[in-house]
Amino acid sequence: MDKVVKAIKAWFFGDKIENPLQQGNYFYRNRFIFLAFLTPFVLMLFGFFNSDFYPLGQGADNQVLVIDMWHQYFPFMNLFYEKLKGFESFFYSWDGALGFNFMGMMSYYASTPVYLLSVFFSRGDLTMAMGLFVIIKISCAGAFFAIYLRGIFKRYDMSIVIFSTLYALCAFVMGYYWCLMWLDVLALLPLVILGMIKLMDEGKFRMFSISIAFMIITNYYIAAMTCMFVLLYYFVLYFSKYHDKGIVHFVNKTFKVGVFALLGVGMSAIMLLPTFFALKNTYYFGNQGPQSITINNPIMDVLNNLLPNVKLTVRDGLPNIYCGMLSLVLAVLFLMCKSVGKREKVLNVSLLAFLILSFNMNKLDYIWHGLKFPNELPYRYSYVFSFVLITMAYKAFTLLKDITPKQIGIVAGTGFLYLALAEKLYKDTFDYKVIYIAILLLLVYCLTLMIYKTGKYKESFVCILIFLVVFAELANYTAASVKAVGNSNRTTYYQKDKEIASVLKQIKNYNKTANNGVDTYYRSEMDELFTVNPPALYNYKGVSQFNSMVNTRTAVIMQKLGYESDPGSNAFIYHVGTPVTESMLGINYLIGRSGPFLDPNYQQIAVASGKGAESGSTVYGYKFNYPLPVAYMVSNEIKKWDVNGDPFAVQNDFIRATTGISEDMFTSVMPDANKNEGTNMNIASVDENGISCNAVDTGSTSTAVVNYVVPRDMTVYAYLGASGAENVSVQTPRRTATYPQNRPCIINVGECKAGETVKVSVTFKSGSGGFITAKLRSFNNAAFEKAYSLLNDEGLKVTKYNDSSIHGTIDVKQAGTLFTSIPYEKGWSVKVDGKKVKVKPVGQAQRVNVTGKDKIDTKDDMAFVAIDNLKPGKHTITFTFVPEGFPLGFVIMLLSISLLTAIYVLQKRNDEKLKQRMALLAEMEAIAQIEEDSDGIEPLSEGNTITEAESGEPIESPEQSEPLPDAAPVEQNEQPETKSKIDDDLII
Repeated sequence: MDKVVKAIKAWFFGDKIENPLQQGNYFYRNRFIFLAFLTPFVLMLFGFFNSDFYPLGQGADNQVLVIDMWHQYFPFMNLFYEKLKGFESFFYSWDGALGFNFMGMMSYYASTPVYLLSVFFSRGDLTMAMGLFVIIKISCAGAFFAIYLRGIFKRYDMSIVIFSTLYALCAFVMGYYWCLMWLDVLALLPLVILGMIKLMDEGKFRMFSISIAFMIITNYYIAAMTCMFVLLYYFVLYFSKYHDKGIVHFVNKTFKVGVFALLGVGMSAIMLLPTFFALKNTYYFGNQGPQSITINNPIMDVLNNLLPNVKLTVRDGLPNIYCGMLSLVLAVLFLMCKSVGKREKVLNVSLLAFLILSFNMNKLDYIWHGLKFPNELPYRYSYVFSFVLITMAYKAFTLLKDITPKQIGIVAGTGFLYLALAEKLYKDTFDYKVIYIAILLLLVYCLTLMIYKTGKYKESFVCILIFLVVFAELANYTAASVKAVGNSNRTTYYQKDKEIASVLKQIKNYNKTANNGVDTYYRSEMDELFTVNPPALYNYKGVSQFNSMVNTRTAVIMQKLGYESDPGSNAFIYHVGTPVTESMLGINYLIGRSGPFLDPNYQQIAVASGKGAESGSTVYGYKFNYPLPVAYMVSNEIKKWDVNGDPFAVQNDFIRATTGISEDMFTSVMPDANKNEGTNMNIASVDENGISCNAVDTGSTSTAVVNYVVPRDMTVYAYLGASGAENVSVQTPRRTATYPQNRPCIINVGECKAGETVKVSVTFKSGSGGFITAKLRSFNNAAFEKAYSLLNDEGLKVTKYNDSSIHGTIDVKQAGTLFTSIPYEKGWSVKVDGKKVKVKPVGQAQRVNVTGKDKIDTKDDMAFVAIDNLKPGKHTITFTFVPEGFPLGFVIMLLSISLLTAIYVLQKRNDEKLKQRMALLAEMEAIAQIEEDSDGIEPLSEGNTITEAESGEPIESPEQSEPLPDAAPVEQNEQPETKSKIDDDLII
């Protein structure tokens, strides 16, 4: 029992273990690092358990997926998982956006090394795995911060566990942990700073360069903000320690830090360079900064967010800067401690003040966010505030011996007075619990520090006491934060998952059979939105995508074609379109997730029904009757395709430009002006383009209803859009469908008989109304079939394809343009009959910036890959994608690694030379000392003479040996000069 007690004391109080072998044990030596990992791990598990996360607890069925984690992060992790399991290329993916640069997407969403662990989970457990990955990243932040504290302050006890946990579970983490791709950079920040300090103080550079490289690779976006902070923090560190060294010393240190930072960036070039070029294809590069300075929040509102249990910012609000009441108390004591230099205090406070100014000033905030205001989740760099504050707090903790009880009492007293005043001033802002919990924690921490100052208790005991209080504080905070972020139901997320997988398998088998056993290229889509990234979630080649790295050209052209798309929001979403767009984009199959899909252009080929609890969850598979291949011949007039009208006009002109058929595919269906209705809405006018209306009471729900009488049997499509509308409903005698009206798009109304009425209802929750776009068009099936026959006659027969290439053959009958439905971006190369040809993209998709002015029409603004002037005859065609910048990035990475390695080897060799010189110097001193001492020793007698036989070595006679040079005694004060001379020979 005594041995157990001693072991526990050794682990937690830092006492020595009697067994020397156990002292050398890896886990024992790093026990506080492991505890810094395990403590936030346990606290996050408790938070998830408290919110009934699966599998923590009987009947628990909640999961971590919320907001964009549901729509983006998990589908993209699932896509990464499938590529990893299938050993597929990370260059490109067909599972969404008609095809997209996977490496660009991965650089923001999925380049974390933690995702490599996903291969150990089944698909059905991936949502649980994502929750585990969140916890692992947060725990790594704790462990890495502990390594940072140990390396900087040379202290290794329970105190580093306390402050590391405060960092790992700070408000930024708890508010934004669902953006798990950001957490890697937050975790790596302490290693970057530790590496920079080691470089500055000791000349050691490996940690700095390597951690910067990993940080950029895991998430370039948050890494950019971190690099800005590292630059600022360098000046704080340098002028706190080396302010009196002169300009030469400053330039030398700054140059070294800059060089090794650049080497770190160079090592990340394999990911960074392709990401940069991928970003050039996004809406990101079309933004303008703020034209005037505005203030976001009162300063006191920001500072009050340092208090515990204030409202957490999950999507919108104030900066998340709370990092424990202990950090705040000790940061104030840091400013009062006389052992801390005035310059260091001023520099740290100035940095914190600048960060607060950045939170409040729009132009600084814009710069911090990479020259683009975020749509939501503000102040994405606020974690650096917590980093600085906790570092200040820990330094004060290490200097408690120099802090007086009076100073602690002042902090307690002034803190109590402020909180009492805040209860009155901010009674409408704060819940009373915020104030009383803050007062309680303030007094407990100050009392604990007072106990330590009595000298009656060991510091290790006080550390354990503080650890228990911090653990209780963060347990409450973590549980409340997980509740605030929210959760989703695991069973609901996987609903119909097996049925969809079954239908997709049936479609694959059908397609293979229909193509004589060849697994040829085809696209599918889904009729019901469950997530905005269903192709990535269910792993099929499709259209929909919501991705911050989305190709803006694709988003623009999809918007012009009538799909629900918003380039500024980085998304376009599939709804069953017209036969023109379905054919044009090569959508072969439709997955009927919502139930039977009744349309004469589709025929059912697959079905899967759930069993037991899932009974009734039937999913269908349909074949589209008019699919075109991924590439087909069109007229050279495609270059004159006009995309500037409404979507019906754009589609009409596509058929004209590609086939020469001038007959319109769509004609107007006129509204019945005598059958308009309105609830709390005055309808001013109605025509073939839409409805002009205004609400009677702008604060109440209002509805506008317009009726269209069908003149003959026809298929009807509607293009509907109403800014501010809650939803749009389309009703026919056969069905009623309601659509959330986020963006204008074409809706498939379906088959209508002569004399039937189509009722369009637009509901506003509140607002004044305005103009409602409502265009109903009939479809000319006969003209379309003629156009389809012409286009399908000269299509590419795909013989082989993978994630980044397509191979096929085509029999060209008439010279023209080979049009593809592959989104254009640099990186695509094409070979015709083995010879490389130039890509000539088509489909003008001018990107619109925030001023509303179109950019200049250039090759880079074209939407689809195409080959110009393909001559008649049989050809083999090969399309291959390599991300732009990848080859150069790979070379830069190799050069950077080689250079870093070479510098390390040279430094190592130089260190060895230094050791040899110092050893030689010591030997010369020893010889000189022996000669000096030998003057007072009598010669050996004949009986004491050592013979050659006894020594085993030949004895030189005085005549044979070379005389030693005259060496004056080396004084102690002369050694620094010699060492300085040796240091001057060093390379680094």
